[in-house]
Amino acid sequence: MEIVLFILGVVLGGIVSWRISYAYYRKANEDQKILFGKLSESVRQTILQDKRESLSVRELNELLEKKTIENPTAGDPLPYKACPKCGSQRLKRSEIIKQDDNYYVIQCADCNWNDWTQ
Repeated sequence: MEIVLFILGVVLGGIVSWRISYAYYRKANEDQKILFGKLSESVRQTILQDKRESLSVRELNELLEKKTIENPTAGDPLPYKACPKCGSQRLKRSEIIKQDDNYYVIQCADCNWNDWTQ
């Protein structure tokens, strides 16, 4: 009788622990789907292609910056290759000359994000 109770306890304990593990797994899986769903396809691919196991906020920002900004030391006053807001590559550049000052302007054709510098 004691052996039967022992086996029953082991089986029930295994079922209970499996159920708890399964509940945590489902919750984590749902959270990951929600988080992943918030990212654009290009951001997902950028993160997935990175070989590191984890990313700090600084590392993630640097990784995403590589997708939006050309070499900042190349001399372009606004070195964007993609919109930092929506990721579009449809950027319009212009120059405004006011008196003796030159203003460089960049605007996204898709989301109207813009930036300027002198």
